[in-house]
Amino acid sequence: MLFKKDNLMVSIKNNSIEVKEGNYHGRIIGVDIKVDQPTQYGFKDILQLEVEVDTGVTEITKNTSYYISDKEGTRFSKFLDDMKIDRQLDVFDVDELLNMKVEVIIKNNKVADKIYTNIDRIIAI
Repeated sequence: MLFKKDNLMVSIKNNSIEVKEGNYHGRIIGVDIKVDQPTQYGFKDILQLEVEVDTGVTEITKNTSYYISDKEGTRFSKFLDDMKIDRQLDVFDVDELLNMKVEVIIKNNKVADKIYTNIDRIIAI
């Protein structure tokens, strides 16, 4: 059974929180870079973000990560565009992202009988 209030749903079965898909206001509260992390694609550098999302009922914290890459069309290149980060810079200090207000697009993915609430995109506002 699910208990619902506005955009928030809580399952009585495993007490997991599912947020309705859509656009929400948020704020980046954590930034980290992980170097040479083993992935299914080999060793990659990863940008990790922790985002506080205002669901309209409560605030939740969601994490997302990006493989750092110079390839066009990747999630990371879309992130750079969405965050209005100048690709011509020699250096970008990721701590500049801290406390940045953002629009968070939430998507839910169902695997077997479980629903995972994920950040699809983060856009600077």
